[in-house]
Amino acid sequence: MMNEIMKQNVYMKKLIVSTYSNINKMILKNTKYYYNRRDRKTIIIDILESEMTDSSTKFSTDLTDKLHIDRQYDVYLDNFTTFDCTVSSSDSTKAAFILSLDQFTNNCSISNKSILQNIIFIPNEHSHGGGQNQTKTHKSKKLNYICSIEPMTIKKISGSLTLLDGSTHIFNNGAGGRFILELVIVPRK
Repeated sequence: MMNEIMKQNVYMKKLIVSTYSNINKMILKNTKYYYNRRDRKTIIIDILESEMTDSSTKFSTDLTDKLHIDRQYDVYLDNFTTFDCTVSSSDSTKAAFILSLDQFTNNCSISNKSILQNIIFIPNEHSHGGGQNQTKTHKSKKLNYICSIEPMTIKKISGSLTLLDGSTHIFNNGAGGRFILELVIVPRK
C-alpha cells in the first residue's frame, strides 16, 4: 500500500511539473511583433538624379518598411547600377565613385587621400560608348564588405555619391540619371 502511494506521489509531481511548464510557455509567449529570422536581408535603393540635392550629390530616402536588425550583421555592397552616368575614360577623376552611407559607417577603409577615408569606393566601369542614356552595372566583385552593424531599426537611407574629386555629381548633365544600390546584410556567426 505504501509503495502505491509513493508511486502516485511521483506521478503527481511529474504531472504538476509538466503542467506548470506548459502554463509558463503560454504565459511567457511574446504577444508583440514576431520577427522570423532570415539569414540574409537585402536593401535595394533606387534614386533618381532629380531626387538628389546639393548639386546632385546628396540623397535621402525613406524605406517602405522598417528594417529591424536584431543582432550583429555585416553589410556588403552586392551591386551598383547607373543610368546616364559619366564615362570613366574622359577624365581621371571619373575613374570611380565615392559613396558614403550615413546609416553604415565604414571605419575600415584607410587611404593616403583624406577624401577616400572611410568611404565606399566603386570603380566606374562605364568606359566606352556615347555615355548618355546607357545602363551600366559597376562592380569588380560580388559582396564588397562595407561594415558591421549592431542591433538597430533602419527607417531611411541617406548619404552622398560623387566622382573622385568628392564634389562632382556622377551623371551627364541631363537630370535623367539614376542609380540603384543593392546592399546585402548577413548575420555574424
